[in-house]
Amino acid sequence: MTGPSYQLKNEEIQYLSILMEIIESGNWEALECTIINNPADFRSFARKVSRSSELNGMTILHACARFKTPPPIIKLLLDLVPESPTCVDCLQRTPLHVAVGTHGSLKTIILLSNAFPEACAIQDDDGKTPLHLACDNGCELFEDDANFVPKPPKYEVVETLINAYPKAVTLEDQDDMSALEHAIFSDAPMQVIKLLQYATRKQCELKRKKESEKTMGESRSGLDGPSFSVFDLCEPDTNAATVNPACEGEFSRGRVLRRN
Repeated sequence: MTGPSYQLKNEEIQYLSILMEIIESGNWEALECTIINNPADFRSFARKVSRSSELNGMTILHACARFKTPPPIIKLLLDLVPESPTCVDCLQRTPLHVAVGTHGSLKTIILLSNAFPEACAIQDDDGKTPLHLACDNGCELFEDDANFVPKPPKYEVVETLINAYPKAVTLEDQDDMSALEHAIFSDAPMQVIKLLQYATRKQCELKRKKESEKTMGESRSGLDGPSFSVFDLCEPDTNAATVNPACEGEFSRGRVLRRN
C-alpha cells in the first residue's frame, strides 16, 4: 500500500497487540466479531497498520495468512481492505507469499491469487515468487516457526498459482533456480513435475513466437520504403503538350507526348 508512513499511537499499539494475540491464538470467533462489529473502524486501523513499521512491514492480512486464518475471514478482510493483497513486508513478501510459504489452505491461496494475480510474479529479497515457495519443501519463511515441517509440493497449489499468472513459471530466484528445479530437488510428485514442465515449455514457446514476430516486423519495416507512385520519380515537364482527348489512350500505354 502506497502512502506516507504512519506512527501508531500508544492506544493503537495496545489494540494491535490484543488483535495479534487473537490471531496467534486462533480465536477466530473473536476476530470475526471485531471485524464485523466495527467494519469502518477496522478498515481504518488496518490501513494505518499497513503504513507503520510495527509488524516489520507486515499487514493484518499478512498475519492472518501466517497463522492460517479460516478462508471466510480472509474473504472478509479482502472485501474490507481490497488493496491489502498488494502490500509487501520488509522482505518484499505479499500475503500470498506468506500463505503459500506456511502451507496455508488451498481456499486461502485461491482467494489471495484471485484478488491480486500479479503477486504470483513478485520476487522477494531472495528472488522467490509464491510458486518458488510452493515448490521448495525446504523453504522456512519464519525462523521462529516451531511447527515448521517440510512438505512436498502440492499439485493443486502449484496449479492455482500457474493459472493465476502463467508467466511466473519461468522466473528464477537468486540461486538461479526456477520453480521446476526446486520441485525436482524437493522430490515433488511426478504429476507436479509434468505440470511445471508443460507450463514452462508453453511460456518459452510463447516467448520465442513473440521474439520471432518482432524480428520479422523489424525486417519488414526495413525493407518497406516510403509509399509513392512511379510517376513521383519524374519531375513535371513544363513543355509537355496539351493532349488531345483522342490521344488519351496513348497515356494508358505509358507513352508521354512532347513537342518536337
